[in-house]
Amino acid sequence: INDEVLVQFFAPFTGSDVSRWPTNETRLIAINEGRLIDFLEQSGGEYPRLKQIVQRGLRTGSPEDGIAIVNLNLRSVVAPYGEMPSILERLVKRLVEPKFWAACKNCDLCDKCYVHHNARTFANPTAGPQVLERLALMYRLVTLRAKLHITLRDLRSALAFTLVGTRDCEEIHALYQQGEREEILHGFYFNSWAGFGVDQKDRLLRLLREIEVGQTSDPKLDRMFDFHRPAPAPGLMDFAPRASYDAELLTAAYEALPAEITTHHNGPRFKRHREYVSMLRRRHFFEARDESWNHLIPYGAASQMLTILTQRPDPKTEALKIIRAVNRGEGVFDNRRLRGKLALQARQVEAATIRSYRVFPADRFEVVPQEPAQASPYLEHSPTALLLRYVDDSGLTAELVINLDVFEMLDRLNQGYRPTVDELQGYYLTLAVFKNILGSASCQEVLLTPTGHEFYAVTRYPGGQLAMRISEEPPPYGTKE
Repeated sequence: INDEVLVQFFAPFTGSDVSRWPTNETRLIAINEGRLIDFLEQSGGEYPRLKQIVQRGLRTGSPEDGIAIVNLNLRSVVAPYGEMPSILERLVKRLVEPKFWAACKNCDLCDKCYVHHNARTFANPTAGPQVLERLALMYRLVTLRAKLHITLRDLRSALAFTLVGTRDCEEIHALYQQGEREEILHGFYFNSWAGFGVDQKDRLLRLLREIEVGQTSDPKLDRMFDFHRPAPAPGLMDFAPRASYDAELLTAAYEALPAEITTHHNGPRFKRHREYVSMLRRRHFFEARDESWNHLIPYGAASQMLTILTQRPDPKTEALKIIRAVNRGEGVFDNRRLRGKLALQARQVEAATIRSYRVFPADRFEVVPQEPAQASPYLEHSPTALLLRYVDDSGLTAELVINLDVFEMLDRLNQGYRPTVDELQGYYLTLAVFKNILGSASCQEVLLTPTGHEFYAVTRYPGGQLAMRISEEPPPYGTKE
């Protein structure tokens, strides 16, 4: 019986005296996180010290009193481990090792097969690492969206589909005999990396498809894609001796594009052009020689967020940028009046004539990476989000978790973007928890505004006096926020 096994396994770790625990043996158990917590909760006071260690270890991964909690839910498949590349990079390099593809050299489709093309792309000693780096970036963005913890099973499934798809050799030969150009094109890695052209149910591939680089507009590139033949393409890297059958298929697709602009059936014409240009965008993203592939990333603030996570700039300075964006989301568009303070609307009352804001000083905020497994020596780990952290004099801590989608919204707010109600829904759900915790923090200042432009500050001073005054006058015209 399951409980009896656990009682026997944890028997040496009862009580609070660590000195009585065995030191001449190692015990290893693989167990579901929920089951472990449930057992320790039901066991009452039999394992008080073990329970504390497990609870902390599941959050931080830090070993304590000879016990290490290796929480695989905190493992990152896109993070390097010391001098070793990430799991994703090592797995791809393993899958495309030449010895696994030796039999393909005797195949009559060797120079046309999309599977062999994909393998040779990633195996290329010069250009392959750059393609792999850009693919890993897409997986990193999925991780930063915090919608899915990528397990090894998820990763193997997605990479297998990217390289091989779902057809065996016999079915691939049948596909080429039928001459289904569109289906063959969808098998090349620059389309298959996110399952384009297939009714894909894989949850990781669906999330990859949501950050589709083929839907990002770049007028200069799009003009070249839609009005010029896809080959030759001097702006792409050289993958010799890999064959160029993908370019031949894209050229055939280009020549088959409807060019008649006077027809009344423009809907299908536009659709075919969009699909063709999307394929070229994807190929350009992975194989471009210069840095133009960066313009195709659908998140404009992605590079900025990655810079904060990797280079760790001053947390106070970064907090001011986040605070400015949050204020804009709360309806305070002239941040110069707040002098860097954070203003959170207390209540939203329909048809109200006055809005009220609780104000918090900026020096109590900082932006830090969220990296729960950073103390673990046994896990590959990387930051999963940013945290806007508030700490007051009483020790109260409130944290706003900023994933990639929230960070993108905040960056757009800072640029003056007015989001729709639907766009703000997810952002406000994230902000609501943060506001609820801050609601219990002491607040010494409240802002009142009838228009959103005129502000009146109500301040409580140390002696208990309340004073109402017009908020700070805006700085002279032309000064920055």
